[in-house]
Amino acid sequence: MKLVMQSFIDKSKPILQKAVALDRDNKKDEAVENYVEGITLLLRAMSCDDTVESAREALREKISKYLTRAEVLKGQMKPEILSVQQIHIMHNDTGFGYERIFKRCADNDLTEINVRDAYIMLPYQVLNFVRFCELFVLHAPNLKTIRLWTHYDARAEGLLQQLKGSLLCHNIELDVCYDQNFHDREIRQVLFEEMFSLFSNGWMVKIGRGLNYFQSVGHCEI
Repeated sequence: MKLVMQSFIDKSKPILQKAVALDRDNKKDEAVENYVEGITLLLRAMSCDDTVESAREALREKISKYLTRAEVLKGQMKPEILSVQQIHIMHNDTGFGYERIFKRCADNDLTEINVRDAYIMLPYQVLNFVRFCELFVLHAPNLKTIRLWTHYDARAEGLLQQLKGSLLCHNIELDVCYDQNFHDREIRQVLFEEMFSLFSNGWMVKIGRGLNYFQSVGHCEI
């Protein structure tokens, strides 16, 4: 039986070959898209349980090479920025729930969301992610994939599997990628432009504290 790791590597090969060809033809936007897709598959291969350390090291070198090239191309691209808004949330502020921050990102064009939050590890953090997903289930009718990049924690694994099953009932695939074996900033700088969330319809959102920006209160406080 083919190893899970090898299946991801095999899937990445034609995509990365296409990226190199597009790069050679100076089609930077399309090349970066394919580099990102191929790198994502290699990262998933690296996080597989059946991946031995020597294979992990080889994958790191390959990923680093493609990341470096994608970063160079991104530096040469000047994307059109239509709107920039900065929101400052102060201590004891209220009214900054997920609907206010994220609802504008949900529309009929949204098909995929990439979320990078290193700390979806504790039950309350998973619950916040559930609320985030619920918002897009309600307001993004064509959403097909939510991809979460986070650190692995056994306490969250079962809860995320429950969420995965629930989202499948709405025809949405939850893909959880664990990348604790790779440097956090090195991945997100290239793949997500240091943004917390990247939406397929063009929106990008960065929150310094990730999804868990709510102030801690007592169980009986409003």
